[in-house]
Amino acid sequence: MLNLIRKDILILRYYFLFVVLYIAFFGFLLPTERSSLLLGILPTVMLTMFSCSLERKNKNLLFVGSLPISRKQIVSAKYSTLFVYLLIGLASGLLMMLINRYVLQREASFTGTDIGLTLGICFLFGSLFFPIYYWLGAKGSQIVIFIFVFLTIAASNLPKREIDWLPESQLATAWLFPVVGLLLLGLSFRLSLAIFRRKDMAT
Repeated sequence: MLNLIRKDILILRYYFLFVVLYIAFFGFLLPTERSSLLLGILPTVMLTMFSCSLERKNKNLLFVGSLPISRKQIVSAKYSTLFVYLLIGLASGLLMMLINRYVLQREASFTGTDIGLTLGICFLFGSLFFPIYYWLGAKGSQIVIFIFVFLTIAASNLPKREIDWLPESQLATAWLFPVVGLLLLGLSFRLSLAIFRRKDMAT
């Protein structure tokens, strides 16, 4: 399964330049009070989309399906890459905060609530995106992409006080969101696997 994860990451090698430019633009040239959300969520969403689109375009599933690999391993690898992209997004948010605060000497947010929101939204995204991807393909799943991009941009433009509804002392309560999202992701994995087991890899 590790080779499948590595394959998904390697096919995106040129698309990581998009992430670098994205970080530079929204993290430093056009920062907002919620840049950490933009940098955490949108790269995760976009890299997942690029990976799945390239997989369909290059017909990689036909090759992978010819190998002695189970369909469960294929689906597991796809879900695992979501966590890799999520780590890249969180690292981008942290890097943005450190450079803005300690190098550029301007305020930047990267709180526990920011992390909780990023995790929860990305888990919710994955739980919706992958079953639709395995059911309808990359084009059918684009509606999920559009919805989450819109919601992320809308949330990032809200005043900070509108989102920080909990003080840091109640951070454990705020983290119920990613916990619920993770549970939904687990149910989503089972659904995606059931769909994929019934699909022809050529479609």
